[in-house]
Amino acid sequence: MINYGGLSINVKKDTVACKLGRGDSFPSPINGSEKTEDPESQVTNIWVELKTAKVFHKVLNLIKSDDNLFQDEDFELLGEILNKILFGKRAGDVRNLVVKNMVTELKDKNTLYRIFLDCTPETDLNMMALPWEYIRFKYKGESEKDVISCFMAADLDSRFQFIRRFCDNEKNNLDKPSEEGDMLNVVVLFSGGENTDIKPEIRDRSKEIKPVKTFFETLKNDSAGKLNYRIIEDPRQSSFYNDIVASHDEMQKENGEKQSKFIIHYIGHSTLIDQRGKLVMKFPDGLVNWMDDFEFAKAFKMGKRCRPDMMIFQSCDSGKIGVIDSKITGLAACMVSEKIESVIGMQNEIDTDTTLGFFKMFYEAILKGSDVSEAVTIGRHYLGQPQGSTNHYKDNSFGSPVLFITTEIPPRLLKLPSETVKTIRMTICPWCSQDVKETEAPSDNYLKCPREGCNRRNPMIATVKYKSVDQTKTSRKKDPKLATSSEGINKDKDREPKKLNIEKITPLNTEEKKPD
Repeated sequence: MINYGGLSINVKKDTVACKLGRGDSFPSPINGSEKTEDPESQVTNIWVELKTAKVFHKVLNLIKSDDNLFQDEDFELLGEILNKILFGKRAGDVRNLVVKNMVTELKDKNTLYRIFLDCTPETDLNMMALPWEYIRFKYKGESEKDVISCFMAADLDSRFQFIRRFCDNEKNNLDKPSEEGDMLNVVVLFSGGENTDIKPEIRDRSKEIKPVKTFFETLKNDSAGKLNYRIIEDPRQSSFYNDIVASHDEMQKENGEKQSKFIIHYIGHSTLIDQRGKLVMKFPDGLVNWMDDFEFAKAFKMGKRCRPDMMIFQSCDSGKIGVIDSKITGLAACMVSEKIESVIGMQNEIDTDTTLGFFKMFYEAILKGSDVSEAVTIGRHYLGQPQGSTNHYKDNSFGSPVLFITTEIPPRLLKLPSETVKTIRMTICPWCSQDVKETEAPSDNYLKCPREGCNRRNPMIATVKYKSVDQTKTSRKKDPKLATSSEGINKDKDREPKKLNIEKITPLNTEEKKPD
């Protein structure tokens, strides 16, 4: 069972505020009037590092295509600059206490830590524009075993998740995610047209439609009926919303009574110009052109019938954040402003083949019941550590995907599978060799033999893991594998007992002795 830890970080002007949380009590965003004992520290060199990180990121984007210029250590340096801003540098920085607490809890292998980079009315928006997904967490404890060095947002082994969380109300209250569904409805907006008569030019991407169709068809076929999709080619600026509604309603009819979750997945060109996000749509004159971020986002404003549970932008610079009149801008940011629960954008220039690899891992994880943060981390890890390759984090792709949420915790789109891993206890009665097992251990750590004429309490306990089938869907009486008595003992005496992977055996003292 996973134990979740949480750390809320709010970067204000010259101040980094932190707040810890555990389990169901995830830390809420820190507001300006909140009186708390949580640490706040002044960082005198934060603006120097902010500018350095911005310039460094731009330079790496420019040279990433030249293997002779790009060095693996470059992203490590960028990541260390970002780490210094969030988690402090000086020995006396009180944030070091937060980091030490976090690292101590991660010694439990079942603990996973969620880092929430919060954006509230008090947040410095220029800081939110930094490429935080490249942060390289470094910690050196008292012993060599306490050394941690990893790209926090893109390394599954580190057991971190990095999430941007947005809240625009004064009290910084966040809603819980909406209820999980049984399947996904995905509407793909594919914009592949060309227009070289405008600035910036829009290059032809029509050849990419074939691998995109293959990708989603394969995904559907492998989803065991959990995914349905429609592709809208060359969406029109004047009617794209109505086309989305029609496609969504069509899939809903096919799904029947299944409760579905809705994703809109845009594939095409996008950019951030003069702090304003833009994407490509076909206009009434029949030519493709740039559409502003706020115009696209307002189609899904509160109250609209067909609002997505998640918005995905598989396009260049769609995850970048701009600032106009003290308000965030950019494609993903504008969808967040419309209270879409989760949004994915890309903060660099990307190519379709690489991002399809990311989204393959992402969708497969979602279909297995992972929440959006887990799924994005799995995808980033895949980009940073490709299977079969020892050359890890060789380019900037692993930090390109940016996850934004507007809920207290990351939403889970689909319900977890009915088969879950639980802990039981098992032993063999030393008096009559009867298998004894129980799904819920008694408080006195003894198991009672169910065989009539024995009924002794047995001290030899083994903790094991097994898959438990959802009893609401499977009859114990009809399934011979589940033909058990009320006390959990196998009635089929002729069947060989199932071999279980015993993790730990704890001998306990007993007052009774086994008879000779």
